Amino acid sequence: MRRASGPFPSEPEVGGFVIEVSHLSGSNLFVDKEFDDTSEMGRAPQARIRLRDVELQGLDLFKNLTTDDGMAFHLRIDTAKGAEDTVRVEGWMEVRVSELYAKRLEAKALGIVPITLTDYWTTEPENDLLIRLAGLLGLVNLEADTMKVNAHKMRVRFDKIIIPNLVLTVGEGHLASEVE
Repeated sequence: MRRASGPFPSEPEVGGFVIEVSHLSGSNLFVDKEFDDTSEMGRAPQARIRLRDVELQGLDLFKNLTTDDGMAFHLRIDTAKGAEDTVRVEGWMEVRVSELYAKRLEAKALGIVPITLTDYWTTEPENDLLIRLAGLLGLVNLEADTMKVNAHKMRVRFDKIIIPNLVLTVGEGHLASEVE
């Protein structure tokens, strides 16, 4: 499914948490298909995306939750200076995603041959030929502008994640994101 604009994620019934960044860069892209748990649908197909030595600008991560008695609230992690703050992942970052949007997505095989997509939006990143091809080419560097993912699991392997000026909030109601 490809869309031009609208709410993100377009399939909120899958569950998960939203990660938005104004810019992302990383190296050694690896992508494969995985069946794993989601918060709402049980096991479902997802893309397992791994990148090494990642930099994120404009981080905004949120998870909408509802209590047993129906009260809606959210958890949010962002940075005080927004796009001025650069989050660094030293080592491998792995994210399992069921939906992905990027205003600009550029993968460079062997650091030189670019594959560029614009206004790219998919609800099946695990089946997308271009994403899987980029993962198969090896030694792929990835850059993205205005990127959003509906994530179900995230982990950093080996070293650490550095989030300057971290702001963690718990607020009433559910948050929403929009692709314009």
